[in-house]
Amino acid sequence: MTLQFLRFFLFLATFFSVPSSATIPSGATVYASTPNQTWSSPNSTFSISFISTSPNVYTASITYSGGVPMWTEGSNVDSGGALQFLHSGALRQDDDLITKCKSL
Repeated sequence: MTLQFLRFFLFLATFFSVPSSATIPSGATVYASTPNQTWSSPNSTFSISFISTSPNVYTASITYSGGVPMWTEGSNVDSGGALQFLHSGALRQDDDLITKCKSL
């Protein structure tokens, strides 16, 4: 497991702590095709959403307030991509065209 990957999971453990679970309902989904749709931390310091990297290409990103990307997921998705907060507490990224599914 790489250090960057470990840091991301430690960050998510903080980002999606018990207080924020009331903010982001289990089963909620963010879609790449809706760029203004985000999940924010309880104090709105961080948010998770898709950012466009080129036409019809998006990447899941955690941004600091003001839109500064702090972390981006390694693979890109098309406009059919989605990030889902599962009932188990895990995050899952889907991409309709490639039909891949992975837990982050």
